Amino acid sequence: MSERFYDLSGSATHLLVIAVSLVYTESSKSPRQVFLSLASLIWLTRLGSFLYLRIEKDGRDERFEDLKRTFISWTVPWIFQAAWVTLIQAPVILMNVREDPISEYGVKDIVTLSVFGILWIVGFIIECTADNEKFVFKTRAVNKGKFITTGIWKYSRHPNYFGEILMWWCVCIIVVCADFTDWKLYGSLTSPFFTMVLLLGVSGIPMVDAIGLKRWGHVKEYQEYTKNTSLLIPWFPK
Repeated sequence: MSERFYDLSGSATHLLVIAVSLVYTESSKSPRQVFLSLASLIWLTRLGSFLYLRIEKDGRDERFEDLKRTFISWTVPWIFQAAWVTLIQAPVILMNVREDPISEYGVKDIVTLSVFGILWIVGFIIECTADNEKFVFKTRAVNKGKFITTGIWKYSRHPNYFGEILMWWCVCIIVVCADFTDWKLYGSLTSPFFTMVLLLGVSGIPMVDAIGLKRWGHVKEYQEYTKNTSLLIPWFPK
C-alpha cells in the first residue's frame, strides 16, 4: 500500500476507535465525554486532511524511503500506526467506556473542563497555524529550497509539535481529574507521554532536524535560526 494512504488510514482508525467507545455504554454522554470525543474528531479530521494534501503535493514521504525497500520493513510503520492510535486515544476510550453522570459534576469538573478545554483549543490553533503557514510557504515558487522563519515559526522551530503535545496533555488532565481515585484513568498518561517520546525523540524533531541540517546546515542564516530560536515552546528569539 502506498504511503499516500498511510495518514488517511490512521485517521479512519482513530474515527473507528472513538465511535466504538461512544457506543460501548447506552447511557447518555456527559459534557466531558462529548468534548473529548468531538475534540478528537476535529483533530483527526484536520490532521488527516492536511497530511494527505501534503503528500499529494509532494508525491512522496521522506520518512518511508528506506522502509519501502522490503515488504517486512514496510509492515513496521503500519503496525506502529495501530499502536499509535491505541495509545493516543487511551484517554478518550477510558472516559467513554465509564459512567460519567452530569448529576455528579462539581466545581472541580466544570473548572477543569473549561480551563483545559480552552488550552486544548489554543494548542489546536497553534498546530493549525504552524502547519498552514509552512504549507503556504512551500507552495510559493519564490521559497523553493528555503526554510521558513516567519509567522509562528519565528518563535519556535517546531510550533506544530508544541501544539500537538499541549492538546494531548489537556485531554489527559481532563480525564484524570474526572476521578482521582479511579486508577484506570491514569492510563490516560500513555497519550501525552507517547506523543512526547514520538515527537521529541523518534520521528518528530530528530528526523526533521536531521533533514534540515542536511539541506541547510552549511547556510549561515539557518545556523543563526537554529541557534536563536526556541526548539519547541514558542518564545521570543534571542
